[in-house]
Amino acid sequence: FAIGHTALANSALTLTGTNTSNLSYEFQYDIGAGYSGTWLTANATNFTGVGSIDPAVGIKIKLRVTCVTANASNALTNIRIATVTTSTAQSTNLYPLDTITLTLTGLVSGSDVVVRAAGTGTILASVDSNAGTTWGYVYEAPVAIDVDVIKPGYVPKPLLRNYAPGAQNSSLPVSQLLDRNYL
Repeated sequence: FAIGHTALANSALTLTGTNTSNLSYEFQYDIGAGYSGTWLTANATNFTGVGSIDPAVGIKIKLRVTCVTANASNALTNIRIATVTTSTAQSTNLYPLDTITLTLTGLVSGSDVVVRAAGTGTILASVDSNAGTTWGYVYEAPVAIDVDVIKPGYVPKPLLRNYAPGAQNSSLPVSQLLDRNYL
């Protein structure tokens, strides 16, 4: 999805090429509920007919170009569809550029892992019955976290509290102890 846009502009396509009028242009759009299903002529009226776009969800566009008049010199090198946006829509809806992974190693297979924002109940990531012995918490920007590892038959314990993950990929070993009181 192209995020940060609030609408399609009330303007025609901007075309670069040779004999671009020898081609017809149609589009379909998806603003979060699936493609519209009908090919619409790509013109200002139909662009504004799309209506409001949630900048956090964005829009996907399929474009269909059909040759109407064949000519050996027909060439289409660029198509631009203008959109409407605001500085707020752009600054609050950013694409993730990089991700960082904190990998927990040495987990007992089947363990639950919960990562929360430090000191809160806000869950940032979790896994129930992790299938392997490692699990990765993927994030974009380091923020302090609390991590809990839980597995029936093992002593439940908070693994980390107010941990500040780094700005680069890293790993932490996990040591889970059998609970001798577990029945």
